[in-house]
Amino acid sequence: MAGCRIWGVGAVVVAVVLVANACAWPQLAAPPTPAAQSPVVVTPIAPPIVTPNALVMLSPTPSRSPAAPEHSPTPPLPSPSSTLPPPSPTSLPSFARPTETRHTPGPSPTPISTRGPLPTPTFGPDARGRAIVIDQDRQTLTVYEGGRPLRVIPCSTGQPDRYPTPPWTGVVGYYRPWFESFGTRADDAWWLFRDWDGNYYIHSLPYTVENGQKVYQDREFLGQRPVSHGCIRISPEDAEWLTWWNPLGVPITITPMTRTDWG
Repeated sequence: MAGCRIWGVGAVVVAVVLVANACAWPQLAAPPTPAAQSPVVVTPIAPPIVTPNALVMLSPTPSRSPAAPEHSPTPPLPSPSSTLPPPSPTSLPSFARPTETRHTPGPSPTPISTRGPLPTPTFGPDARGRAIVIDQDRQTLTVYEGGRPLRVIPCSTGQPDRYPTPPWTGVVGYYRPWFESFGTRADDAWWLFRDWDGNYYIHSLPYTVENGQKVYQDREFLGQRPVSHGCIRISPEDAEWLTWWNPLGVPITITPMTRTDWG
């Protein structure tokens, strides 16, 4: 009897265990439930506030027309058929010049007498027929325009025995408002060429400055005899005129020195 009770109690225990396992097994075998995801909240972006100032900044900048030049235009050159008068101070180009007061000397001397016909100049490709001929025997600088002599300028070339001016044919080069050489200054210089002895220019008479005045040298030799250091000297008035005429790129010929009677 006692054994039957034990058996019965054991059967009850076994049944309870089986029932418990049966209840727990579906929970172990079931797949895990995915965690719930929080919904994505989209925050609307407020539109930008455009102020009147912002509209002004965003508006395109109006284009500006180029400002008018402050300098006055270069005066036109005269036609070949006209005769050039001496230029007035207002018609000269506005190049930088020394600040000293210009000393006004006397009139230019008369060139020496003509010896034979003038040499034939080489004219440029332009329609104006411009050219320059420097005749060392006559000590003259002749400016041609329209194929005809326009102005004959007394000059002084290099000293034959010390600083001879070589014969040369080319075109007039760049402009220098002034330069210094041999302890003096010269204005309105137009470069011609360079050789072993240095640069050669057409320029005004050399001068020194005394009490704020320009004192020019050797004016009495213009058109009379060669006394320069190789360059072609002309009077300051003629140098200003030549600069106004603007010889840049004009064909130029320097004739040989054939005279020997300079004394």
